[in-house]
Amino acid sequence: MVTFVGLFTSLLGGFIPEVVEAHPLGNFTINHYSRIEPAGNAVQIYYVLDMAEIPTFQDKPRINPNPETYADAKANELGHNLHLTLDGKPAALHVLTRTLSFPEGQGGLPTLRLQVVYTAELSSNASTSVELSYRDDNDPDRIGWREIVARPGIEETQIQRSSVPQQDQSDELRNYPAGLLTSPLAVREARITFIRGGVAPVPSEANPAQAAIRHTQTAFAELATAELSLQAVLLALVIAMFFGAQHALQPGHGKTIVAAYLVGSRGTPKHALFLGGTVTATHTAGVYLLGFVTGSCQPTSCRRSCTPLLALGQGC
Repeated sequence: MVTFVGLFTSLLGGFIPEVVEAHPLGNFTINHYSRIEPAGNAVQIYYVLDMAEIPTFQDKPRINPNPETYADAKANELGHNLHLTLDGKPAALHVLTRTLSFPEGQGGLPTLRLQVVYTAELSSNASTSVELSYRDDNDPDRIGWREIVARPGIEETQIQRSSVPQQDQSDELRNYPAGLLTSPLAVREARITFIRGGVAPVPSEANPAQAAIRHTQTAFAELATAELSLQAVLLALVIAMFFGAQHALQPGHGKTIVAAYLVGSRGTPKHALFLGGTVTATHTAGVYLLGFVTGSCQPTSCRRSCTPLLALGQGC
């Protein structure tokens, strides 16, 4: 009985128009996140830039010619406005890795997410206890979320004092707390004291494509690589058929017209099977055609820039 109630609730939910929300903090915002990770030989800064729809659109002329070039330039630009001192001495930050993606925003417009890992070398003759000061001067006049956290880059490193927490509140600018949207965090500086120890690890996301895949995976996407039992496969097929039928009944679908035709013409199960097979074949062919067209970029530079350009509504 509970199963049927759940299915009925899901069916009703499918007929409620889906509301597409803008960026949680507003589509004019530019948001910044820093995670400071000290170790024995270096300090790494994991930096995230989250640009809402309007700033992304304004940067479109810079992005379109070559998103990879834009990502490199933007990472360097952000790094120039990050100020790190170790024991009172300025430390130069160098880009270790960077990842650029364009999550969909309001009305299908892209937003921009740039993830950069900066590293600063820690002198071998530095004292065991290190005083660290960090300041982010990027976009000082723009409204947006600004968050800084600090945690040990390796187990052997100990943070003795810190002006910022170890845990973030926004999941690296992916989920903003609803209760803080009217008064977003505005942390631009951090001071910590840490005891060095161990060697800073090389980021496992040196390949930007792997990082993008990892951060965009969902529970449904992970099913593609999971080992499922026969019962799970059969249940998945039943669920897919149910939600596929629910989707087909929504306004604006040609399949609704097909169903109406079958009812009006007193079609037989044979007719329904034929029409259903035709719709399935055309849908599948369209997916394969799209995959063939978008996957036909052969030059290396084209493969790198194809996905970001498609996200911005451009060709490869």
